[in-house]
Amino acid sequence: MADRYLFLAGLILVAALSCSPQEATNAPGKNAAPLVLLKPKPKIMTAAQRAELGFPPDIIAQVEAAGG
Repeated sequence: MADRYLFLAGLILVAALSCSPQEATNAPGKNAAPLVLLKPKPKIMTAAQRAELGFPPDIIAQVEAAGG
């Protein structure tokens, strides 16, 4: 019975110690460069690809315009 209480007391102690505030070890420096993400521009189809698909030119133009 005492073992159960000892285990619970140890568990509470470990939980309390793990929740204490700690300093960040990998904090970025003050002069860190900002992160920039680039999104690649979608490619426009070539004339050969358009001919291979066989869609009307207005539909292909709509798809390319919607893609950016």
